[in-house]
Amino acid sequence: MSEYNATQSDYRERCKGRIQRQLEITGRNTTNEELESMLESDNPAIFTSGIIMDSNITKQAMNEIETRHTEIIKLENSIRELHDMFVDMAMLVESQGELVNNIEKNVMSSVDYVERAKEETKKAVSLKGKSRRGEMIDRIEYNVEHSVDYVERAVSDTKKAVKYQSKARRVSKGERPAALTGLCMWRGGAWRDEAWRGVAWFASSA
Repeated sequence: MSEYNATQSDYRERCKGRIQRQLEITGRNTTNEELESMLESDNPAIFTSGIIMDSNITKQAMNEIETRHTEIIKLENSIRELHDMFVDMAMLVESQGELVNNIEKNVMSSVDYVERAKEETKKAVSLKGKSRRGEMIDRIEYNVEHSVDYVERAVSDTKKAVKYQSKARRVSKGERPAALTGLCMWRGGAWRDEAWRGVAWFASSA
């Protein structure tokens, strides 16, 4: 992730350098702080304010500035989307771990209640008094109901785990979310594929 950020940061700096040079061509000198402030704006027109379009060179320079500014805005949006996607993947892996633990816990609890029901069934058979036998039957029903409840929880958590695993597999097979579609503009398709392979590896290693 840090490598991708460094690459995108390098591209941003090169775009910023080109914007500054084009501004100088138009006769407008800016400090680095002023340029950064201008880049933070979503309005490309901020670069053209106060500049008189008196030649084709100036117009061409301003078109170049506006194009680069738009690219930088898209680049920064792509960085945020990629970061959000990594956060989602981390949460996905964490959720899977919790679900597996819950499934194991519910299954073990279910087995425990079944064992209790079996023991109490044996006791109920040996009891002669109706009242005590009725009490044991109530306890058996209680344990069976709890066993069923834990089984249902385990089934529900298993379905969730399968759903999460399905998402992770789709990622590892190369289904790319919208967050990455803009990245090819900055470094080309090959660079985007490298970025995506990193995400796919992260998902498949979960």
